[in-house]
Amino acid sequence: MFFILYTRKLFACSLIIASFIFSAKANAVIITMETDNTQVPIAGDFTINIWAKDLGTEIVSAFEATLDFNDDLFLLQDIRFGEALGNGIDSFQSFFPSEDSLLISEISLISDADLSLIQAGDEILLASIDMTRISQITSSLTLNNLLVIGNNARLLDLDAVSPITISNPVQSVSSPSMFSLTFLGLLLFMVGSKHMDVDFKELRQ
Repeated sequence: MFFILYTRKLFACSLIIASFIFSAKANAVIITMETDNTQVPIAGDFTINIWAKDLGTEIVSAFEATLDFNDDLFLLQDIRFGEALGNGIDSFQSFFPSEDSLLISEISLISDADLSLIQAGDEILLASIDMTRISQITSSLTLNNLLVIGNNARLLDLDAVSPITISNPVQSVSSPSMFSLTFLGLLLFMVGSKHMDVDFKELRQ
C-alpha cells in the first residue's frame, strides 16, 4: 500500500511540474483499448490490451488510467505491464483494484533519449489485463481518467478511448447433413413410387 501511495504521489507531482513548465501539449498519439474476443461465454477468459499508437517522434514516459467495469459481470484475473517504459526495473509500476475499477500507472526512470530508442516504432504496449466473464449480461469496459506524459514532460492531448463491449457468443444453426438430405430424398422417392404403383393397378382394372 505504501508503494502504491508513493508512486501515485510521484506521478501527481510530475504532472503538476509539467503543467507549470510546459504549457504546450503534444499531439498525434492515440491510446486504444483492444481485445482478441468480444463474444465471450460465461466463465470464459479474455485479455484487454492498452496501446499507445501513432507515436512518430513522440514517447511515453509515464501514464495513468482507470479501467471501469461492473465487478458483478467481470472478474479481474491478472495485469501485466509492457516493457517500453522500463519493465519494472527502470520504472515504477503500480495497480490498485477497487470496486468496479482498476487504477494502473507506470513512471519511467529512463531518459527521453533512451526511451526514444526503446520505443522506436509506431506503437507500444502499455498494459495487458486478463478478465473472466461471470455473467451473461452484455456490458462494456471503459478506460477513463487517462493521463500520458511524453517528450520533455509534456502532457499529451488525447482523444477519448473507445470502450470494449463483451457480449454472448453467436449460436450457429447447424445445417442438415448430407446423409439426412439423402435419406429424406429416398423416402420421398419410395412414397412417390408406391402411389404411382397403386394408380397403375387401378388403371389396369
